[in-house]
Amino acid sequence: MSIRDVLPIAGGSALGSVLSRRPSGSVGPFHVPRSIYLLDWVNTMALVLGTRYLIRMGREGLGRKKRATDRRVLIVGRGRPGR
Repeated sequence: MSIRDVLPIAGGSALGSVLSRRPSGSVGPFHVPRSIYLLDWVNTMALVLGTRYLIRMGREGLGRKKRATDRRVLIVGRGRPGR
């Protein structure tokens, strides 16, 4: 996850919040306050971005550990010679 991922997620979350609003602004006999849509957007952003962050943190933190016998190499060549 990077900063470039935040804007599409924010846009999608905002679109979902806008589309979930009924044209009349009410659900049956009850009126839904406008602040609910802002809270929905904030909660969705927190859950989606938080989940993505935790997955990335787990992959980087629990990923392959470097061993003392590992060596860094530079592969020169392209195609068959580089393999």
